[in-house]
Amino acid sequence: MDLVITSTTVTGTIVNIFGSEVGMVKPSHPITIDASNLTAANVGGAFPGYLPVGFPLGKVTADGSYAEYDDGDVIAGTGVMRGVLGEDVLVTSATSIVHGSLLTRPTLIEANLPVVIDAAGKADMPTIVFI
Repeated sequence: MDLVITSTTVTGTIVNIFGSEVGMVKPSHPITIDASNLTAANVGGAFPGYLPVGFPLGKVTADGSYAEYDDGDVIAGTGVMRGVLGEDVLVTSATSIVHGSLLTRPTLIEANLPVVIDAAGKADMPTIVFI
């Protein structure tokens, strides 16, 4: 029997988005993310990929899962920003159901965020400090 060692490496974010440790842990809320509500661009261009820490999230009205915040989406519920993702989350396929944490009170270094959060998103989350 021949044994062959193989490995796969997938990396996440290495940029620090946090301006303070306050709000990084508490309050954080466990959430479910349905990858069918994401695009490959959200996870770095292709599945499998990582949904990055600091990714802005809105709550899908129909099922209570979370998806990318989109101010223009008033029907699905993701038009209201609810917080940012608290850690990198591996999304293995476009149909994965993954779990993470929602941060609602962090201090964030705006220039290091994975996507730009618009003025409406900032207004939705006055408890997030952007520096």
